[in-house]
Amino acid sequence: MIFEKFDVETIIGCAKITIVPAKSIIASSRKTHGFAYFIDGEAIYTFQQKKINIQPKTFLFLPKGFSYKIYRPTVSHCIIVDFTAKDDSLIPDPFAFNCESDELFDAFNDLKKVFLSTPRNMIAKLKSLFYKILSILQFYEKEDYVPSSHYLKIEPAVKFIQNHFTNTDLNIELLSEIAGISPSYLYQEFYRCFKLSPKKYIIQQQLSLARKLLLNSEFSIHEIAISCGFKSEYYFSKLFKDKIGIAPSVYRKNHQ
Repeated sequence: MIFEKFDVETIIGCAKITIVPAKSIIASSRKTHGFAYFIDGEAIYTFQQKKINIQPKTFLFLPKGFSYKIYRPTVSHCIIVDFTAKDDSLIPDPFAFNCESDELFDAFNDLKKVFLSTPRNMIAKLKSLFYKILSILQFYEKEDYVPSSHYLKIEPAVKFIQNHFTNTDLNIELLSEIAGISPSYLYQEFYRCFKLSPKKYIIQQQLSLARKLLLNSEFSIHEIAISCGFKSEYYFSKLFKDKIGIAPSVYRKNHQ
């Protein structure tokens, strides 16, 4: 597994950055390794002959010593962690993958907050958060090994959810009919691929949209709840606090 090779020595930096559009930028020979989580926007990173397309919720690894060219057609925001490793010979080449889980964003955001507020001698705390990021990445790396035949069985239902998760009438019977399999089999294959039930996967999509609207719109909490497919502001606020740990209003205030 790729992420078992990372043994961090020092966290050099961590920040949220805004990347403005640019036709072509050359970045020469990185001084440290870097983990980047892209919150939004698009970009293309070119390493020698290898091109990596960046989309929202993309994780990107930038190794020490590599030079690359960046094409940035849109404004994007990312959180980047710069670090040194104990053994650079074990570190892989640049790579990226898409991670839909908000858990990874939260881990990057937590590390950023601690780095900016904690004295640099609190190395253990910073490293523990870094290894939390690694553990999340390891989980999703293993998920990539789910045989495609399993995903294909539920793909019609997954795509339907992604396009209609704000519909309050979504239920497992409708999704199983769309996929052409029984409700119990749909549940089984969903859990095999996502480690989530169909209902929890729908909630994950709803909360992900809600968080974006809380940060990037002036909609009221009630308007966000309804537009994301929740039947009431009360239910949305309760669920948000259960899953995220704080109320929607506090989440918005903390990220302003």
